[in-house]
Amino acid sequence: MAEEAPQNASGLRSQAETKLSTGALAEALELFSKVIELEPANERNFYKRFRVHLKRGSYSEAVADLSAALKIKPKYKVALAQRAKLYRLLGQCAESRNDYLALQAMDPKHADLAEGLPQADLCAHQLAEAHAHFERRLYPQARDLYGQVLDHIAEYYAVPLLLRKAECSWHLNDYEVVVADTGRVIKLQKENTAALKMRGEAYYRLAEVNMAINHFKEALKHDPDHRECKDWFHRCRAVQKRMEQAEGYNQSAQPVLAAQLWQEAAELDPHHRLLNGPLLVRAAGALARAGLWQRSVDVATRALQADPSLKEAKVLIGDAQMELEQYEQAVRTYQEAREMEDDQVLQQKQRKAEVALKQSKQKNYYKILGVARTATVKEVKKAYREQALIWHPDKWQNEEEKEKAEEQFQQVAEAYEVLNDAELRAKYDRGEDVFENQGGGGGQHGHPFHQGFPFGGGGQTFHFRFN
Repeated sequence: MAEEAPQNASGLRSQAETKLSTGALAEALELFSKVIELEPANERNFYKRFRVHLKRGSYSEAVADLSAALKIKPKYKVALAQRAKLYRLLGQCAESRNDYLALQAMDPKHADLAEGLPQADLCAHQLAEAHAHFERRLYPQARDLYGQVLDHIAEYYAVPLLLRKAECSWHLNDYEVVVADTGRVIKLQKENTAALKMRGEAYYRLAEVNMAINHFKEALKHDPDHRECKDWFHRCRAVQKRMEQAEGYNQSAQPVLAAQLWQEAAELDPHHRLLNGPLLVRAAGALARAGLWQRSVDVATRALQADPSLKEAKVLIGDAQMELEQYEQAVRTYQEAREMEDDQVLQQKQRKAEVALKQSKQKNYYKILGVARTATVKEVKKAYREQALIWHPDKWQNEEEKEKAEEQFQQVAEAYEVLNDAELRAKYDRGEDVFENQGGGGGQHGHPFHQGFPFGGGGQTFHFRFN
């Protein structure tokens, strides 16, 4: 069997051209590499392989082949023009400008100069200015210029500048932009630990603890010994653990324990405004559900100190002040909340506080019976029975005490008449007069005892009448 004759450079080159034209880039690359081995001094072979690298998006390798061609033939204009373009795409703007200037010296009328040289010159100037601003800590100007330079650069090769731009945003506390730019980097280079770390820190600053943990975990997969990522992971996990425990207690109707853990989570990083404000709001809400109104006020006040824009904290304070019968303060608090962001619910709360304030200066039927404003009809009747028994005049012997008991007994009856009647109670709750010619509020207006006490007197049988 005859041996296969060795292929010459011309034959291999022809095969490589065919593969390139049909899109078989890997085979074309291999064939052109063999041609170069056979003819290493032929600049055109390097230029042809550059075309394969260009189609594959391998810009760094493409530049290397163009540089090899230019080393063989320094005045190879087509290679110089192509390398000038690629340098700009790689973000090497000064090198791009130098190539265009060299091309201009060879051929002042070259077609690529009209557009390419001004772009390279602008890119080089912007990049130098951006670096200078960054070194002087002029981060807004530096970030703007890095953004402009990135318009010139191919996405894959923009990673270093994207990270530098993200660093500018970090110094400006603009964490949303940090997340966006590092996200572009991670899309291009999934194992870029610097981008994963910076993005994790940005998410933490945005109070998105779970997202932060996910990024630190991913970074540690690629670099298990990364000290800073380990520290950040444990720091975030401590916050996450307390938040999860708090939610568990909250779901199992243990609001005081939930409030304690939400406060502990906030104390882990006391200066983290975005994180601590909402945590303390949740703690204040849990304390309110437990009926610990003053503690709820105290914690909600701390939430406002962390973030003065938290309307929810204002509302919680107003609600607690209502329960504490601090009606004047509640009116002011609800007004302040409405100034943050008005809504119908807040308007109703403020109106209710104004009514309570008005009633507090007159007769407070709820207070007379000792029931909450949310008391049911059943609770009102029960309270009435108890108060009527306590203040029945026949139970008091001393004339002065008996007179006081009669007055209190009448108030109990009047309170019951109003709160046991849905229509009267609704008018009272709206702050309207419940009786005609009420004036100062209250009086003997058709209550069950207006013609005498239902208990009778002097040996008569006492009885209650409930509607």
